[in-house]
Amino acid sequence: MDPLKDAGKYDSAFLGILQSVGKIEPFMDHIFSFLRTRTDFYVVSSPENTKMGFAPGVAESIVQTAFKKHEILARKAETEKLRQEATRQANRIGFDDLEATTGSGTTAGKDAVKEKEVPAATEPKASTDVKEKPPTTTKPIAIADESWNGAVTDNYTWSQTLTDLDLRVIVPTGTTAKDLKIDITASHLKVVLLNTRDPEKPGPRTVIAGEFTRKVIPSQSMWSIEKATSVVHINLEKPQEVMWKSVLKGEPEIDMAKVDTTKNMEDFDSETQAAIQRVTFDHHQKLQGRPTSQQKKTEDILKKAWNAEGSPFKGTPYDPSRINFQ
Repeated sequence: MDPLKDAGKYDSAFLGILQSVGKIEPFMDHIFSFLRTRTDFYVVSSPENTKMGFAPGVAESIVQTAFKKHEILARKAETEKLRQEATRQANRIGFDDLEATTGSGTTAGKDAVKEKEVPAATEPKASTDVKEKPPTTTKPIAIADESWNGAVTDNYTWSQTLTDLDLRVIVPTGTTAKDLKIDITASHLKVVLLNTRDPEKPGPRTVIAGEFTRKVIPSQSMWSIEKATSVVHINLEKPQEVMWKSVLKGEPEIDMAKVDTTKNMEDFDSETQAAIQRVTFDHHQKLQGRPTSQQKKTEDILKKAWNAEGSPFKGTPYDPSRINFQ
């Protein structure tokens, strides 16, 4: 049974809840509250009782799997938006511009991967032809409209956030995962098209090959291919939160003055989020001539102490102007 077949079946119910609570955070809180109070989702099963709950870590894995599945679907929708520009680019430069010399003896074999998202391979043996890179020129040195904090090159389009890089590579229509060999190490990236779908030039052809300008985390990097759009999506995880000037060494660098380094609120821990919200609240209060959060806290303490036993102001109307804070 396809779980996405009835994807919109309960939208009305969910929409009603979301409209009621107003924000995503409390909406998700209600979802997990339901799982906690009305199901055995949070029950940890034991050898004596295997009919209730899940083995340790399984419930969390279910949530993570669902998140990643819908993240892939969201990426697919985003890819669709970029497809029109990518197609124009492919028609303009022609796929022959992607051709480059590749090492001999490259076959699919055990390197063939699944159709969907696949974790990057661990560090392979050193190979001199990994360092070979076809000529690549960045069209705009400024930030390209088709990317986010990145650029459009002759071979791929790349975007980035503080935590990861996102590469989109155009391949011939009909290309499958078995037609590709993609090696991601901490310092190098190599994308080889094993089957070009061109009888006159069957391949293999190296589409991308070069050394990263910084390190990546291979175990947390992955790639997938969207056959409907003929676009390979490569996601590279950064070990440090820093913006890159280019993906591979030797490529033109983007204008770092145009890079957006803002960070989403949800990326911070709860303590930092609370601090940001407090500073934002205090700023707006000051602009409106109202007391800040600390001033309100001090005022609440004064009001409680005003009529407390032993207070010289007991029995009189509250008037903070009568207090000398010096």
